[in-house]
Amino acid sequence: MNHPSMTGARTGPGGEQTTLTDDADVESLLGTLEDPDCRAIIEATTSEALSASELGTAMPKSGGAYYYVNHALGPLFGSVAGWANWLGLAFASAFYMVGFGKYISRIFGISGRIGIGPVGLDFVTIAALAGGAFFVLINYVGAKETGRLQNVIVVVLVGILAVFTLLGTLRAEPANLPE
Repeated sequence: MNHPSMTGARTGPGGEQTTLTDDADVESLLGTLEDPDCRAIIEATTSEALSASELGTAMPKSGGAYYYVNHALGPLFGSVAGWANWLGLAFASAFYMVGFGKYISRIFGISGRIGIGPVGLDFVTIAALAGGAFFVLINYVGAKETGRLQNVIVVVLVGILAVFTLLGTLRAEPANLPE
């Protein structure tokens, strides 16, 4: 991709999932629709998402791509697909945590390095490691607690969207709306 502000991208059964780490990233991502390379990625991930949804309907088993490949091509290819999926998720999680660290850094206006001599970590790395450790701890405690945390996060996000929608509706200028 020709957009240096994009930290990382991962394709999966849900289509393209992109980690944005900068305020300008949204504008950059919207500009990608004019880039033939990015259009090709969007088309490929869309066809992959449609294929995965068809397979999920035809064979509703847990395991996703691993199950489909294992069922179609055998255990050797299924093993490769499983390890590749795990590795992709590991890298995607790292990209998400770096994006989280950058957002926290910008929201609170914190920058700089913490360390002794040549050995040190910048704030983004520390926030990313703390976020990753938090999620590892939650998963270590148990699946039920992970589900509860997920429910809380969803409720908070829906609340944020509701407030955003309400404030946007109240501040809308009818003169600026298209006719």
